[in-house]
Amino acid sequence: MTGAPFLVTQRGMAPSVSVDGTLVFGSFQGPTNVQLVLVDRRGDVQNTIGQPQAEIGHLSLSPDERQVAVTATVEKNTDIWIYDMGHGPQVRLTYDPALDAGGIWSPKGDSLLFYSARSGAGDIYRRTADGTGAAYQLTSGKLQEWPDFWSREMLGYTIDQPKTRGDLWIMPQATNALPTALRQTPFQEHMQSLSPDGRHLAYASDETGRMEIYVTRFPSGAGKWRVSRFGGMWPRWSDQGDELFYIEGEESFYVVRDAMMAVSVQTESEFEVVGVPDRLFTGEEVMLGNRVGGLSGWPYDVTEDGQHFVMVQIEGQDKVTIPMITVVENWVKEFE
Repeated sequence: MTGAPFLVTQRGMAPSVSVDGTLVFGSFQGPTNVQLVLVDRRGDVQNTIGQPQAEIGHLSLSPDERQVAVTATVEKNTDIWIYDMGHGPQVRLTYDPALDAGGIWSPKGDSLLFYSARSGAGDIYRRTADGTGAAYQLTSGKLQEWPDFWSREMLGYTIDQPKTRGDLWIMPQATNALPTALRQTPFQEHMQSLSPDGRHLAYASDETGRMEIYVTRFPSGAGKWRVSRFGGMWPRWSDQGDELFYIEGEESFYVVRDAMMAVSVQTESEFEVVGVPDRLFTGEEVMLGNRVGGLSGWPYDVTEDGQHFVMVQIEGQDKVTIPMITVVENWVKEFE
């Protein structure tokens, strides 16, 4: 790419351009703010967290569940923010003009990994949760690298490759250890989630033609079990490792009937899905908040007891949001 980027539209998504220069993109007519909320297993809102903002995404609860890291856009700059789960202040963790997103907590809750475009391609950085000291760059490749999980022994991240698309990589925490590819296929694989005992990894893959949830042994990558039935994204484990949560639905900005799913599993010997996935709630107002004001990344996190979810809700339950398609003819004239 050459030249400087320029703004095409303030609130658009899923753009597509035809060979004759016609641009189409999606947008929403309705409320412009979203609210971070805590919901129960029925999708009912229990508490609001922080203040409404135009864009909130990639939610990550701290290990002690007192804070939640989010990616938020304020005054046209996207950064990592930390919200107090009670009534404390919102704290901004990053300030670089480049995009900073996707905060992942350390096992101790004293630091976060995040993606940043400040070095060019998009690398993984680390910074202390209290904001002291400078951000430390962990990767320096020529491809986009996105953090997925952080355990005591491993870092898990996704690399976007031109030929193999999204690939799953792991990096041991040991000194001088080299990163290795766990899944590198022609399919899109991302959204890694490590089980609490560190023996299994859940992830999403489109090898069937749509995103589904799979589990493999960790760190060998041997074996593969499909968990979802009708599409699945963003898997997360319960703290006991006996339940997997994920969002069922197509990966599209215009699917509003996404559902929060839960399925019982056992990992003590060999991995096994117990029973069938259970649809907890559809909650269109809650789920749609991730479409309207959400940023890429995890659209929810689950509490340790598996009874509550941190999610993004459209501000105002009584407001209706309508998906729109805009067509712009000969938009390439803007390049001049």
